[in-house]
Amino acid sequence: MFAIGFDIGTSSLKTLVLDEKQQVLFEKSYSYQYQELKDGYRQIDPIVWTDAVMTGLKEAMDVIGDKGEVVIGVTGQMHTTVFLDKNGKPVYPAILWNDLRTAHIVPALKRELSTYPETKYISKIISPGSPAANTIWFHNEHPERFKTVCHILTPYDYIVYFLTGRYSQDYCDASTSSIYDIQSKMWSSIMMQKCKVTESILGKVMPSCQIVGKVLPEICDELKCKNAPEVIVGTGDNPANAVSLHLIEHKDPVISLGTSGVVLITKEDGDFEGRGKNVLFSKDGNHIVNIVQGTVRSAGGAQRWWVENAV
Repeated sequence: MFAIGFDIGTSSLKTLVLDEKQQVLFEKSYSYQYQELKDGYRQIDPIVWTDAVMTGLKEAMDVIGDKGEVVIGVTGQMHTTVFLDKNGKPVYPAILWNDLRTAHIVPALKRELSTYPETKYISKIISPGSPAANTIWFHNEHPERFKTVCHILTPYDYIVYFLTGRYSQDYCDASTSSIYDIQSKMWSSIMMQKCKVTESILGKVMPSCQIVGKVLPEICDELKCKNAPEVIVGTGDNPANAVSLHLIEHKDPVISLGTSGVVLITKEDGDFEGRGKNVLFSKDGNHIVNIVQGTVRSAGGAQRWWVENAV
């Protein structure tokens, strides 16, 4: 058994191949650029991700060959919002997690949502770049395009769909969308009304280790792959970090520095008091863990800017 991991980052795709002994057989990063069309606007054409994934997948499968069965797991940036039509085609560039085009609508949203018990917690976490804010903005600014939206995904969900032709999302997706009630484990009726979406557009929440499907035949043909790899649901980059660092078992705090900077610590499900954003994770759908995160939007990104621009 071999495992291929993809991390859909803000500025690059990271690809990893492990054997059954968890030995690293292949590791490579593929850089790309997102668009900044206006001040505060940050978006990307999802085809940039699929092109990078196909390049990484070909190189990964060249390393593995026909030596055994393969499973693929995808992680990546959280919040970034992908809008697809009924045919699974993007109807607008993906709006990134660090986009600020919705900054002017968030304060009023926070005030209104704080008045309802169901959305009091959501009022604390909704922010520019969140799926809820991005969806409201897209509906308000591009109503005709919005009418064609049939699915709303994150980048790693989109790659799972690209590979398998099937839609999925995990508890991390839902709990960080600002559309989901983390107490009841249901999509918030108030937020769905605000975002002008239905449960069918948002989809069913699934455990991260569940098999979604196998890689599509046409992709296998391009890869010259005889046995189609299976693909799991996956999760966001911060829960994935928590799992790989055994944070869920040991509950030690962890600092993660990427484009953003994040402090992570785990609690049991239902313990939602205190500061920080509660990110839900479940590998099997039975045991749900609450991974609390505190985030600054620019950590590694600010450091990189300094290195590249300082005189």
